[in-house]
Amino acid sequence: YALFNRWDDVLVYDFDRSTGELSNERMIPWSEQMPAIFTSCEWSPNSRFLYLMQFDSLFQLDTWAEPLEEGLAFIAENNGIPDPRITHFQKSALGPDCRIYIRSLSSSNSFHVIHKPDEKGTACDFVLQAIRLPHISSSGSFPNFPRFRVDEEEKCDPSIVSILGEDIYWRRDLKAYPNPTPHFLFMERPEQLQGDIYIIDMSGNLILHQQQMNEAITKLDLSHLPIGIYSVEFVPRDNKDRVVYTVRVSKV
Repeated sequence: YALFNRWDDVLVYDFDRSTGELSNERMIPWSEQMPAIFTSCEWSPNSRFLYLMQFDSLFQLDTWAEPLEEGLAFIAENNGIPDPRITHFQKSALGPDCRIYIRSLSSSNSFHVIHKPDEKGTACDFVLQAIRLPHISSSGSFPNFPRFRVDEEEKCDPSIVSILGEDIYWRRDLKAYPNPTPHFLFMERPEQLQGDIYIIDMSGNLILHQQQMNEAITKLDLSHLPIGIYSVEFVPRDNKDRVVYTVRVSKV
């Protein structure tokens, strides 16, 4: 059992499921060194790692560590990219697919995702704005999900591939430079994949579509585009993993 907020710091207990009793209290001071107004915490499926979120920062706590402070590791900070507002770390929830979903305050088009929360450190595979929502998020929080399949050896449901009937696509970072750029943009092909490149403006209009050729780096001419922010997307062919690589680029 864990509690995390700016007044109580980080508290971790052993929890007896039979009696409901808490024991073996351990604490990490938090409020003085890094005041957190909005906080959230969530357990990994294997109950070893505790993820701590405070508005703009994400940490992982290995509760097997002795002393407990030695298990604290910084994972990521918010990138400040609006979608359409800045997607801070507000609330988190472990889904039945064993991913941890992190939402912002409200009115967002995406959620952050920890894809492998049972892995230590950055191997947990945290991705900012990892999943596009079929509708803009409301204010409030996640539903109070139960801990799925606690006593089963296989705790994850890999069959979840859609939200409200729409296929899920997982976002990954696309390497492109220089950013910002007045003229040319160089895009690195992810993992030697073949696919299609799309450039979309902030109003959702498709500006460019071209097929990715065999070269490792593609040169895109943005000189004819108006000054502004654009989304560059790479969609692999035969996309069985349902992954979309994206980056936001400033044309100056």
